[in-house]
Amino acid sequence: MMRVSIIVVAGLALALSASGAQAGWSGCRIGVQGGVVDAAASLTKNPGSVQALLKPKAASVTGGVEAGCDFGLPLMVVGFGASYDFMNATQRKSSTVATGVAPFQTTRSVTVDSHSRGIAALSGRAGFDIGPILLFGRVGFAMAPQTSHYNLTIATPFTGTTSTDLAASQWRAGLLLGLGAEMQLGATVVKLEYDYYEFGTRNALMKGFYNAPMFGKLPVSLPMGNKFTVGALRAGVAYRF
Repeated sequence: MMRVSIIVVAGLALALSASGAQAGWSGCRIGVQGGVVDAAASLTKNPGSVQALLKPKAASVTGGVEAGCDFGLPLMVVGFGASYDFMNATQRKSSTVATGVAPFQTTRSVTVDSHSRGIAALSGRAGFDIGPILLFGRVGFAMAPQTSHYNLTIATPFTGTTSTDLAASQWRAGLLLGLGAEMQLGATVVKLEYDYYEFGTRNALMKGFYNAPMFGKLPVSLPMGNKFTVGALRAGVAYRF
């Protein structure tokens, strides 16, 4: 009899827990979020240069909006959502190498930068309900506009100074992986979340000019690529309905 009572009580507790998860987290939300991002754009090659590949990084504040819906299931919650975050991260790095002996020395200077203005994402998530707290993981698809610039300047005592300036703008598509926690405060939910965006390596046709004393400005195009990643730590607040 005691064993039967224990089983009944445990079953009721499990049912109440599942019911609480479904009632407490089912619904939709809309909110705002903000934090910091760390963006990195690693160059894949240095045409015409002897320098090692440059890997510029930059941190930036970020802020945006997010919306989504969740569905309570026994012992867990699943959902989907969309977000857009504004940022102003410019990753810039330079390198200068001198070869030869003065006065016959050649200097090569490379500068690369990559500017990122925002990230849009569509994602799904799944988490464990712990009363008013939800621990969740996220996976999804992301897109980010990116502008890249490449400059190579070569100075020699014989031909003077020549420079190559190239630029390209493109949308980058990638994968989103994240972990976070939310807490309910009535109809309001607060959260802390870390997301990693992997945009992979993509080649783009960079266009610009080759500028030399004897030739002036000549149009030039070169296929170049970079590996683009972003890490974002954000806090947010949302209203559930």
